[in-house]
Amino acid sequence: MKEIELKGLNEKVYEHKTKEGLRVYIWVNNKIKSTYMTLTVPYGSIHTHFKVNNKTYKVPKGTAHFLEHIKFNVDKDVTAHDLFKKIGGEANAFTSFRVTSYTVYALNNVIENLNTLLDFVYNPYFTKSMVNKEKGIIVEEANMGIDDPYNVSFYEFYKQIFSKSNFRNEITGLPEDINSITIDDVLNVYEAFYHPENMYLIVTGNVSPYEIVKTVEDNLKTKEFKEFIKPKVIKAKEDKMVVKKHSSLKLNVTSSLFRYALKIPRNKFKNIADQELLIYLYILGQMNFGSTSNFREFLREKELVTSFNGKFTIIDDYVVLSFYALTDYYEEVEKAIDKQMQNNNLDKKDFLRKKKAEIANLILKYDDITEVNDQIMSDIIVNNHIVDNFSELFNQINVDKMLEIMDIITHNQSKATMIVNPLK
Repeated sequence: MKEIELKGLNEKVYEHKTKEGLRVYIWVNNKIKSTYMTLTVPYGSIHTHFKVNNKTYKVPKGTAHFLEHIKFNVDKDVTAHDLFKKIGGEANAFTSFRVTSYTVYALNNVIENLNTLLDFVYNPYFTKSMVNKEKGIIVEEANMGIDDPYNVSFYEFYKQIFSKSNFRNEITGLPEDINSITIDDVLNVYEAFYHPENMYLIVTGNVSPYEIVKTVEDNLKTKEFKEFIKPKVIKAKEDKMVVKKHSSLKLNVTSSLFRYALKIPRNKFKNIADQELLIYLYILGQMNFGSTSNFREFLREKELVTSFNGKFTIIDDYVVLSFYALTDYYEEVEKAIDKQMQNNNLDKKDFLRKKKAEIANLILKYDDITEVNDQIMSDIIVNNHIVDNFSELFNQINVDKMLEIMDIITHNQSKATMIVNPLK
């Protein structure tokens, strides 16, 4: 077992790889009684087209989420929820664009909960009747999304930003997608992706790392796994420009909703690794649009919005800066965001304050087992390994590079806006 020292944080993460290839990450906090564990596969809603052994598969949209649901069936009459209830564990799961993760929260019986998590996820129990029965339940969930105007506007806006990327498609799939899923689709995905060598287990909380590792090793020994052949995900080439610069919708909302996004090719940010770029984007977002920024103060003084949020992230081969506002004054808000994004003046004192604040927040995060688990998962999704020098990375960010990034954003953007008005 390897100990990874998290530099500048006085914390460590234990890392181990089983003979079957499962990566196990453990963070110990003996000050609390609870434990949180996640078993994750890098298979999400965007992975609908892939190749294994020179054979190409194309599954319907929503297959990742569908598989997550039916995976909880242990046999004909028993679900994983039934098993966890007996041992005091709270089991759940989620599917995102990039991953599917099975989660367990436990106060007691940690080893029993861990064994149960491994047993049900690695139980290849699927039947045609199960698939057909589950369709109605998942279609109902998809219809709830269709009835949610905020959910509808989110995906419609992504369809406006992206021409081909699967990020434009609903994670659940639409009812017609769900109804088209077959047991063969489910089996093809499960056999291609749900292999220990393609998954990782993260355990955070009051545990013994050696006991966790021994439990995992002993459990996996009892199971049979085929040789893992890494699937190759096939992605469509995305256009540089947004599909449509402006759109408007009328939905069942109580007040007008405004969405704004800038799409910038990732390759414009040369020689900047994803993790480093994400840190710069986060600091940039906090400085220009955060709760203590001059921009927020301007919005409050003018009473232009009732809610405002922003997110700066990397999506496939693009950096996307997006904003969401509840406002009746979207033209004024759009002009204000435009002006702020074109402003390449950097307040060096504010930059240093935000930098120090984020280093302090990084330390505080290590009081919460779910936040640490999420951070480790994020590290693996972005970098495929634990980032042990976050503190150093934050300390190394500098004004010159921030100005360079701001200049790239200013001169290489494709902009999209959407206004959603009430039906009345």
